[in-house]
Amino acid sequence: MTGYICIAMLEDPPYNMILTATEEEPEDWLDELPLPSHLLCYEGFNDTKVIMKQFIQRLKADGIIVKVDKAFSALPYEVIRAFIKIRDEAVINNQLVKDTDDEEYAEGKRLFDLAEEYQFGSSKIIPDLKISFKLFMQSAGLGYSPAYYALALAYKDGDGVKKDLNESLKWAMREIESGGIFGYSVAADCFLEAEMKEQASDMWRRCFKEQSTEDIKCVLIEYARHAAVRSVELVHTKKIAKLFGIVAEQNKDLAEQGIYWRRAIDWLLANQFIE
Repeated sequence: MTGYICIAMLEDPPYNMILTATEEEPEDWLDELPLPSHLLCYEGFNDTKVIMKQFIQRLKADGIIVKVDKAFSALPYEVIRAFIKIRDEAVINNQLVKDTDDEEYAEGKRLFDLAEEYQFGSSKIIPDLKISFKLFMQSAGLGYSPAYYALALAYKDGDGVKKDLNESLKWAMREIESGGIFGYSVAADCFLEAEMKEQASDMWRRCFKEQSTEDIKCVLIEYARHAAVRSVELVHTKKIAKLFGIVAEQNKDLAEQGIYWRRAIDWLLANQFIE
């Protein structure tokens, strides 16, 4: 059956996750769930029955026992990690339903660019975070992945929408799943606000394990912001520490924007590895 595999978060304890295989649009399936619930991630496949079986087996190997359409308890990032592995295997086996609609991509980018204009303002537009948020959401609905990170930040900071760490985490994970790298730092921030230091540290472990060295440079200033005040465990390697001096130099202007950034840059310089 061609369709979607969807994963949602439920807020009612003790069960917080549910997954399904459906021919419906993911948002329509979400509407059928008890409130409050949030669509965490989804993907289209040519044979959802086969992929779902592989997904459940992967979760079982990770110690997570689930049944389709039944609520279960698990950490969101562990479920998403297994889902990403299955999705990547599906890509190799040509099981993934690919969206090749260039018009949707172009419209998603147009909405994203307009959202940024409302976010920061321009010669023609007065900043309005509520309008900006709505446009980011529309862009994300068209699958334009940069909007996922923008939504993660908006929900984390309460910009244009009510602050919601669960929603922020959901969009951060979507950004990571789409191949991005900035979602790791937002997810770590969410866990730290929830006083979950171990999970925040795990996000950085994942980042350093899953991403290329070149890409990691983009988020090391955020890692340093956490590490400088011991908010997270120090999980970097010597190879990564060799980048600290370069990253500190690239971000030196941030030192003028507040003590958190000054601490981060000082930490990078103090902990750089020089052969």
